Amino acid sequence: MGTRRPVVGLITIGQAPRVDVVPDMAAILGPGVEVREAGALDGLARSEIDALAPGPGDEILVTRLADGGSAFVAKRHVTPRIQARIAELERKIGQQTVEVVFLKRALQHVEEERRLRAWDGGAASTSKSRRNGKAARS
Repeated sequence: MGTRRPVVGLITIGQAPRVDVVPDMAAILGPGVEVREAGALDGLARSEIDALAPGPGDEILVTRLADGGSAFVAKRHVTPRIQARIAELERKIGQQTVEVVFLKRALQHVEEERRLRAWDGGAASTSKSRRNGKAARS
């Protein structure tokens, strides 16, 4: 019986596949690692994605869609979908560890930036990312 390759699960805030970054990440991980990706917005039509738009006071996440476009979504709308994708990926992989690289780093970055700006007394967002509040790009 052959040894099974380790699996790394990549969950994106937007839609998979992420042809703009995942091939490079897979190359870094090497041929000995299987990469599986899923997106929080997979399977949604544009009208359904638009319904996840941020409202007043929402944390804004900016993400890429499968068609190459982008979308602004509220973190509170996307978080449960991300959790569902993680659970789905864990079920598919079984006992192997799922590493949620994309989302974890993106959300950590947003939180760190927000805390740093609050600590420095600066604005909650940068001029590059400002659109009704804070934003992160995945």
